Amino acid sequence: MAISYIKAILSLNPNAKCSYSFSFDENMNKIENIDSIVWEDGTNPISKENIIIEKTRLENIKEQEQSHKQLALNKLKALGLNDDEIKAIIG
Repeated sequence: MAISYIKAILSLNPNAKCSYSFSFDENMNKIENIDSIVWEDGTNPISKENIIIEKTRLENIKEQEQSHKQLALNKLKALGLNDDEIKAIIG
């Protein structure tokens, strides 16, 4: 699961103010340009390396959460619950 650079930046500094450019590929997937970050309103710059490390950390957390959710769903199905019953439980 892709996490945006801005989410990683705000995870490192919730008060950060910045902008950066992005484009879209032929499938309309967003492509962010980390090299275009402009730090605004006196925000202390965060290194590109630290942003990438934080982005990866957040993606790993998200993947782990999804994996745990799928494991829980599989356990509920193994107990005999159908999809409608599971949906009623988890919303």
